[in-house]
Amino acid sequence: MLLAENNVMPLDEANGRAYAWASALGDKFDHDHYAAYLSDFSANAVQRSVAAFALAASSNTAETRAALAKAYDHENDPLVRSNLKSAMQLMWDYPASR
Repeated sequence: MLLAENNVMPLDEANGRAYAWASALGDKFDHDHYAAYLSDFSANAVQRSVAAFALAASSNTAETRAALAKAYDHENDPLVRSNLKSAMQLMWDYPASR
């Protein structure tokens, strides 16, 4: 997350790397840690965005889908909302009109 926050790499690339990293971890991925970022409004928009992509890769479970959808429904930041929507679309065909 620090790489994206400090403009070392574009946010899209950081999101992609987070997704790949979480995918590679498989069962070792700490789902709860990253799910907590989604509702932690002391975390900045970049942190919440990267966490969404890491979480989307963690597993294709109802719990993960619910966490992403809940975060999307309560998020006000347009950048985070856009990234949450993209992360959800990676998991399942999320309605584009939502």
